[in-house]
Formats: sequence, structure tokens, C-alpha cells
Amino acid sequence: VESVLQEMGARGAPPPLSAFNALIAAHARQGDVEAAEEVAVRLQAAGLAADVKTYEGLVSAAAAASQPSLAWSYYDEAVKRRIDPTLPMFNSLVIASGRGGKLALTFEAVDAMRKAGYAPDEVTWRELLSSCARHGNALLAWETYKQSRQAGNAPSEVALNIIIGVTLLHIRELTDPDRLGAMDEDPDTGMPTYGIRAAAAEPAWKEWADRAIAVYHEATVAGVRP
Repeated sequence: VESVLQEMGARGAPPPLSAFNALIAAHARQGDVEAAEEVAVRLQAAGLAADVKTYEGLVSAAAAASQPSLAWSYYDEAVKRRIDPTLPMFNSLVIASGRGGKLALTFEAVDAMRKAGYAPDEVTWRELLSSCARHGNALLAWETYKQSRQAGNAPSEVALNIIIGVTLLHIRELTDPDRLGAMDEDPDTGMPTYGIRAAAAEPAWKEWADRAIAVYHEATVAGVRP
């Protein structure tokens, strides 16, 4: 695309907006935000106005570079210019926020998506699950997974591996000897209290083990190999 733009410029022919947008999208796929922004500047210098595809590419570039603040800044700019955001743009916000460590913003992006009239798709749910797992929030991951299933999304290999993985990590936390206070002593007997605490924690980890077994069964029934 770059060579086409240069060739057209050499001939004195003004490159079309679509050519600039294609180059921005190419840089976005590589996560090269600076290059994408540089093309946007050239676009404006050529007397063209950024459109929805331009902003879609810029938000995507910011997402690929895990820069949530920049992604939201371009989104806000598009809205201010009365450009209607697209589903891919909202998904890029979800990706940027989740991979950039902003779990709350990830769900805000989905709220904005729904307000704009879009329904979360497979990409949305996958990134939401990944964000919950990345933050170690097993309960929120399960709530998100249940919502995705209620919305009619079939279980996928990626989603099932994420939910099983975060569940097993949570079980490990619940049964961690340090967390259970293996070295604590009963003030009356002087004996280690690990057994007492482990017994108290048992219902919790068993519940999560049941969840892991249930979702594994769901995966095998669906023909998905976790």
C-alpha cells in the first residue's frame, strides 16, 4: 500500500482515502501505533477527512499495542466528530482495556457497545474471559462465561480452556497451605490449625472442582478438546 501511495504521489494523483485507511489497518495489524498515526497525519495533509475506517484502524492499532488510554482517546474523538463507532471498534476497546490491565474499562466498552445497538460477539466474550483470567478473578470469569452461553454463544476451545484454567488456579489458591495458615497454632492446644482451616475451606474448593468437571463435560459433549 505504501508503494502505491508513493507512486500516486509521484504522478501528482491524489491518493484516495481508502488507500490511507488500508495502510493504517496494515500498521494496526502489526501493532505499530506511531506508523498508523503518521499515516493519519498524511491523510489530513492530503486534504482528506478521517472517516469511520480511519478511526477503526487507529483504535485497533492502539489495542494491538495494549494502550487503552490511546484507544479510548481515538474512540472519543470519533464520537465527537459524529462518526458512529463500529463493532470492530468496540471490540478493539475491549482488547485494549483488557490487555492494558484495565478490567473495569473492559466491561465499560461492552456497555458502550450495547448502547450503540451491538451485541457482544465471539471476540468480545473471548477477550472478556481473558481479561478476567488475567486479573485472577475466577468468579467474574464464571459470570461472564455464563452470560456468553445465555447469549447463545457455543462453547469454543479458547473459552473453555480459559474458564478451566482460571478455575484450577482458584482451586489452588483455596487449598494453598500458606493461605490456610499451616503454621498457625490453636491457642488452647498449641497444635497446628491447618486441618481445621482446611476442613472449613473444603466446601469452597469442592464447589469449584464441580464447576471444572461440569465445564469439562460440556466441552467433551460439544466436541471441543480442552
